[in-house]
Amino acid sequence: MKYLIIVVLCASSVFAQENVRHLTKQDADLFARIVSSRETSRENYLVTARLLQEKRSLFKNIVHLLDTEHHVNAEYPYTFDIEQLSLYQISTNALKKGEQPKRTLVKKYKNQDEAKPLTNLMLSRQRLERQIITLAELTEENRLENSRWDEHLRKTFNLAPMTRYQLKKLTDEKYQLILVKEEPAKASGKKK
Repeated sequence: MKYLIIVVLCASSVFAQENVRHLTKQDADLFARIVSSRETSRENYLVTARLLQEKRSLFKNIVHLLDTEHHVNAEYPYTFDIEQLSLYQISTNALKKGEQPKRTLVKKYKNQDEAKPLTNLMLSRQRLERQIITLAELTEENRLENSRWDEHLRKTFNLAPMTRYQLKKLTDEKYQLILVKEEPAKASGKKK
């Protein structure tokens, strides 16, 4: 009977230790630096993703204004001739080498003041297109950087994927890395 109790206690101790790892101060410092770098890259990703979303929303609004107020369809390329104060739709169908694209007059404006709202919207659209391309690239770079930091952290400390860990200081030289278990309410709340 005494042996059975000792075996059960030893087994439960092993299972309890499965979710805990002991680290030295140097390992704990390394863990903290990697986590800090990962969190910084995650924050950068969230910021650029939010900016990208805002720029795309603004771009949709400008495209809508161009369509409703100036009859500029987003599916076709346009050009504005400043000297003639004229808006042209460009057709690039079946162009031969050295041939100029066909221009179809959409609207001729009387003066600069009348054309100014259109030119401002077209310039805003061009700038937003460039900003969206740049932000999309930056967002993807930040996402990849965050993934690389997470992978580096998990490989360095042999951590399971999709789990969270907490660093706990025991003494000045000893630390524990503890698996954080999610509460059932939090887990079910994330699925919604």
